[in-house]
Amino acid sequence: VTLTLSAMGFALQQRRSNEAVRLEAIARLKLEQIEEWLNDRVHDGSMAFYGPLLEDAYERWRRNGDLVSRDLLLQHLALIGNRGGFEGAMLLDPKGQILWQSSGSQRVPEPAQGEARRKAAQATGASRLKPYVGDSGQVWLEVVVPFRSGASVILRSQPVSHLPPSLLAWPVPSLTGEFVLGQLHGQHLLVLNSLRRRAWRGAIPLADPDVLIGRLFRGQEA
Repeated sequence: VTLTLSAMGFALQQRRSNEAVRLEAIARLKLEQIEEWLNDRVHDGSMAFYGPLLEDAYERWRRNGDLVSRDLLLQHLALIGNRGGFEGAMLLDPKGQILWQSSGSQRVPEPAQGEARRKAAQATGASRLKPYVGDSGQVWLEVVVPFRSGASVILRSQPVSHLPPSLLAWPVPSLTGEFVLGQLHGQHLLVLNSLRRRAWRGAIPLADPDVLIGRLFRGQEA
């Protein structure tokens, strides 16, 4: 009986090990696909402002008070901010002050994103900032497109709304299995995708012993 139980225990352990390896391989593949999708958003933001036309329009507006150039720029921003997986746009001056934002864009209080935006505005190309939780509890991603003048455009999106479902689909039909895509933010995990469990949305406190996802993240048994 002891030998039989030991063999059964070893087989169960081996099965769990094989399952863990399989799930890890699936998770790595999903992460690569999601990273590619996020990089595509940065590329889309960069290409939307390719060439000097809009930067020239900004400078004519700010230096000379050219309202025609202002309207041209803002019309383009409103258009870009509502396509390609984005849900809004903002225009910031070299000091990081908001000059304009599309309708529905949520103002983010300083210093939540201010310092990160200013650093990105000094870069030579478009970049993606870390996700953050807005005033309404929703998780946002931002792509920063810098202008040569020091001004910048912020293109914003909610990954919960725009991540393609196929990227996070469980590989086999399951009533309980699902992927959780998150970003560490201090002692919280920012959940970036839509989940069945409504409690697992927004910012989840990892230190709370009653939160299942926190125990799983710390490597504890569920």
